[in-house]
Amino acid sequence: MPTVQHREIQGLRAVAVLLVVLFHLWPGRLPGGYVGVDVFFVISGFLITSLLLREVERTGSVSLTRFWARRMRRLLPASYLVLTVSAAAVLLLEPRLVWHQFFGEILAAGLYVENWALALNSVNYLAAQNTPSPAQHYWTLSAEEQFYLVWPLLVLIALWLAARWSRGRLPTLFAVLAVGTLASLGYSLWITAHDPSWAYFVTTARAWEFGAGALLAFAPAVPWRPAVRSAIGWAALVALLASALVFDAKTPMPGKAAVLVVAASAAVIWVGDPPLRWSHSRLLTLRPAEWLGDISYSIYLWHWPLIILLPAAIGHPLTLVDRGSILMATIGLSALTKKWVEDPVRAARHLGLGRSGATFAYAAAAAVLLTALCVVPRAVVDRDAEHAVEVAQQIAHHEPPCFGAAAMTPQAKGCPNDDLDGVMVPTPDAAAEDDPPWSRCYWRAFKDPLVPCRFGKPGAGLPHVAVIGDSGRANLTPVWFDYEGNTVLLNLATHRKKVDWLRKRAQATFLLMNPQNAYHWLSIKATVSREIAEDDPEEGQRVTDQLNRIFKKYTGGDEYALRDPSFDERRVLFELEVDSVATFGRP
Repeated sequence: MPTVQHREIQGLRAVAVLLVVLFHLWPGRLPGGYVGVDVFFVISGFLITSLLLREVERTGSVSLTRFWARRMRRLLPASYLVLTVSAAAVLLLEPRLVWHQFFGEILAAGLYVENWALALNSVNYLAAQNTPSPAQHYWTLSAEEQFYLVWPLLVLIALWLAARWSRGRLPTLFAVLAVGTLASLGYSLWITAHDPSWAYFVTTARAWEFGAGALLAFAPAVPWRPAVRSAIGWAALVALLASALVFDAKTPMPGKAAVLVVAASAAVIWVGDPPLRWSHSRLLTLRPAEWLGDISYSIYLWHWPLIILLPAAIGHPLTLVDRGSILMATIGLSALTKKWVEDPVRAARHLGLGRSGATFAYAAAAAVLLTALCVVPRAVVDRDAEHAVEVAQQIAHHEPPCFGAAAMTPQAKGCPNDDLDGVMVPTPDAAAEDDPPWSRCYWRAFKDPLVPCRFGKPGAGLPHVAVIGDSGRANLTPVWFDYEGNTVLLNLATHRKKVDWLRKRAQATFLLMNPQNAYHWLSIKATVSREIAEDDPEEGQRVTDQLNRIFKKYTGGDEYALRDPSFDERRVLFELEVDSVATFGRP
């Protein structure tokens, strides 16, 4: 397979990185600019597979060590430079409140698992609202490195099958890679429809985008006239720009919408560089476009940390001038990184860099150093948080005057207390990690949202507590942690995500049963949609019956409720539709 020069690919890289950077700087102006990462994935799949196919044609096989070492020399130096600078900036500029999260994500980025870390956080209710970290954009690089790890293995498997079955190499290679690509596409369409937050980050849902570019490497030359190729190229570029303008945060990715982006990207590559003055490739092969494509990797690395860290340095949100300055600084830093870091290391042969073994050793040493740089600050935060908890317990035990709520009572004397000046309980870093132990309940609820999560031990003569709702009830749940009776949690927040008919928020709901089997209903409100009876009364009644059985099982009695007269009874299926506070039995 002869080497084909694709000068237009550098221009396409420039388009992709500009879409991403402009989206991050001005998301309201280019709401779908994130499609630039999909373009990058297609380009990577095409170039890497073309490289592997040429090696197969030349040697009959693929050297895994040489391939992986080349990828490391190409990608790791600039990547680890930006991560190291980001880590230092976090130490100097960011509050300790975010150190645990930020250094954890920098470490995940350095180990190229950031996409999986973000995917896990996206389904973790406690972490879903994390502050964006300076390494968050490494999720795309993580997916790409994982592709580089697996794809040559698939090539070797295909070569083994071709030899075993006495089949041609190229047809077998194409068949194996096509099966992998189609499997990923099928999974991507399914998981994007069912869990778009997870689908957005995981490699298994993104692999087909690399695979589409990979299969393009098998495609023959375009047989059509230059005018037709140019028309296709312009249509593809317009489709990419339209996607960036029309798509937004609500567009499920990488599902059906990504198919358009991938197809357009593949079309630009496939039609190549038609020899016409009005060809689309004339735009992509302009010297500025090619130059931006040359430094696009470093542009992608540098732009996001600047966006995240600059506000901490200047003390105010980014202005228009700040955003323009970030754009210029990104291009300048990227040009310097390309000249003094990327190119020298990639071409270096001294210090053993030309050998695969030495490359692996340097990469491992860099990973160890980065790990230490991230682990130490996290350990410091953990140590200080533990100390803050001890101090808080000591202060609370001695109950000094004017501590906490006591300072607000009308009978308070001698307030403020000078001994407590500057004392914050808990400290901000301790508060950030002060999560109650009910996070395990969310994982259970994702499997079956109607299965309660129980803790505590039933005791004779002790009340039982059922807490039902979403994050509103979660804030008050810790009240019951030291309670010696039995506590049951039912997570309607997760249930709401899984059942379409539950459209409105379920407010915090509490049920307290006293030893005399009387009920205290406190702030009970679980509002369901007005359309529930008309949309799916059978499903609504089924879930109503399940909830009623849960109440009866875990409270030992029947359900009582106070209906709000504002509700239309024909549309209300739950017996717990109350907006008032009612007490049954002795208070």
